[in-house]
Amino acid sequence: MQAESGTRAATVVVDIGPAGIRAWANGDVTRQRAAVLRTGGGLVYGDEAARGAGADLGAFEGCLAEAVDEEYTALGASVFRTVELFRGLLLHVLTAVGAVGGVLAPGVPRRMVLVLPGQWGAIRRGVVERAAAAVADGVVTVGSSCAAVAAAEAEDSIRRGGAVGVVEQWPGCAVVSVVERASPAHQASVPGRPAGADRLPEHRGAVCLPGVVPGCGGGEGTGAGAGADVGRGLFTALAGLNAGVAPDSVIAVPRSGREFDRTLGAADGARVLFMDGDAPLRGAVLLARAL
Repeated sequence: MQAESGTRAATVVVDIGPAGIRAWANGDVTRQRAAVLRTGGGLVYGDEAARGAGADLGAFEGCLAEAVDEEYTALGASVFRTVELFRGLLLHVLTAVGAVGGVLAPGVPRRMVLVLPGQWGAIRRGVVERAAAAVADGVVTVGSSCAAVAAAEAEDSIRRGGAVGVVEQWPGCAVVSVVERASPAHQASVPGRPAGADRLPEHRGAVCLPGVVPGCGGGEGTGAGAGADVGRGLFTALAGLNAGVAPDSVIAVPRSGREFDRTLGAADGARVLFMDGDAPLRGAVLLARAL
C-alpha cells in the first residue's frame, strides 16, 4: 500500500476516538485532537485548534465526535454544518500524515478505511462517512472492536477463530461487543483468498453500559477494589451477546486515555488481554491490506 512518486495515496486508515483521531498512510501515523476552532482567519483543526483555544472557548469544539448527533455546530457567533467540520478535520489529519498535499500524494486518497465506534448507529456513522466521501474516492468502515480483534489475532495474542469479547473504555461508560471470526479451517478452505477479502468484519452487537467505567485502580465509576465486580457485570453482558456463552477470549481496549483496572479479569477467573489505544488502528491497517 505504498504510494508511488507523483501519485496519490492508495489507502489511508482513520480511527475516530472519543476525543482524538488517529490516521495512517504510507507507514506514517499522526495522532491529533478531534477539535476545531473558529478564528479571525477561518477554521483550524486538531492539535493546532486545541493550542489556540485560549479563553475563547465559545468558538472551540474540543470533541467533534460528541457533536456528531447535531446537524449544526455553533462556534462562537457562527454556525456550521457538522458534516463539513468533520470533512475539514479529516482533511487536516490526512495532510498531517502526508496522505494529501505532499509530493508523494498530491491528490485525494483512492480509499479511506474508517474505524468508527461500535456503539454508533447508522445516523452517526453516516455523518462521518459523508465527510470522508468528500476527501477520498472510496470509503469503507469497520467497527473499532473488529479492528482491535484483528490486531490481537495478527500479534498472536489470541487464538484464531471463535468468538472474542471486546471491552472498550469510553468516557462515562464501557462498551462491550462480541466479534465472531471464521475458524482457521474455514479460512484455509478458500485457497489464495485472504480472510476479509469480501468485506470487512462486523461485530455481533455493541452494548453501552453508562456509568460503568473500568478505570485505574477502581477509579471513576467504581469503588475501591471494585474491579472484579465491574468485570463480572461486563462478562455477563458479553455472554448475553454470545447466546449465553462466555466468549473464547476477551480483550480490553482503552479508548478514553485512562488505564484499565487490572483486577477487571479477577471475576470468574476470566483471562483478559489488555491492549493499547492504538490497537484498532493497527488492526484496521491489516484489514485494509486484504481489500
